[in-house]
Amino acid sequence: MTLYEIVEDWRRLLEDRGKVTSIESDDMLIIGDIHGYPEIVDWAERLWEKTGARNLVFLGDYVDRGPDGPGVLERVGRLAVSEPGRVVTLRGNHEDLYMNREYGFYRQAVEAGGSRLIEELSKLYDALPYAAVSPSYFMVHGGIPCRRCTDRPEEPVSLEEVRGSPEEYGFHLMWNDPSLKVEWFSPSIRGAYLYGPKAWRSFLAANRLKAIIRGHEVADAVRVHYEDRVVEGFMIRDKLVLDSYIVVTVFSSRYHMQDAGAIHVTGESASVYRYR
Repeated sequence: MTLYEIVEDWRRLLEDRGKVTSIESDDMLIIGDIHGYPEIVDWAERLWEKTGARNLVFLGDYVDRGPDGPGVLERVGRLAVSEPGRVVTLRGNHEDLYMNREYGFYRQAVEAGGSRLIEELSKLYDALPYAAVSPSYFMVHGGIPCRRCTDRPEEPVSLEEVRGSPEEYGFHLMWNDPSLKVEWFSPSIRGAYLYGPKAWRSFLAANRLKAIIRGHEVADAVRVHYEDRVVEGFMIRDKLVLDSYIVVTVFSSRYHMQDAGAIHVTGESASVYRYR
């Protein structure tokens, strides 16, 4: 199959699935930003077989920055098409043609398939869900949405609201970042918002969820925001207890010259894997 055909089939699978997809089990291998490194997808596929995880979840940002975005999309697309009930592919902020022009993938895509592929990629981006929800966890590329988006208490956005008006909250879901410098929300240098411990605790409690698992920020494999501290890289051992009301960032690319990470969630804990 050509890359165009893979992308087309992938997009068709997603068309009627909605912007918040449900995962029935807390048994998941989760991969963060890949950014154009096909070897990471190959590693993820080997890990998936090794761990025996029920689902394989990609948190978005498949392309840009790295050397081979088309190679990443081909591999992720084949997995999504071959295992549609088990592979979940979310939309990141780089699943956007404007970002692709700025960060390198647009040229790669034109060389790989011309304007016809570009048009199909635009449709795929629009079809990708913004978030996934398992019995205990909220998975998203960036973070939680806000209403007034100030550092004052506010009512959390419910998952039902996100499902009902996904485009209203899509930018927040793809772009927002956790921070201990704020309690609720505050503008970020990305043009989006930072969300603090009171905001993410409120969101998780209201939606009866345990933790947020996301990508979007460069990290040494894995970073965890607790309500009073942040730990990262080798401060995190091979086993991670998923305490209530934490935010876990998984970063799986190679361009930052640190370890790429992945986690296998099984119930209330996760095994941490590093690609060096």
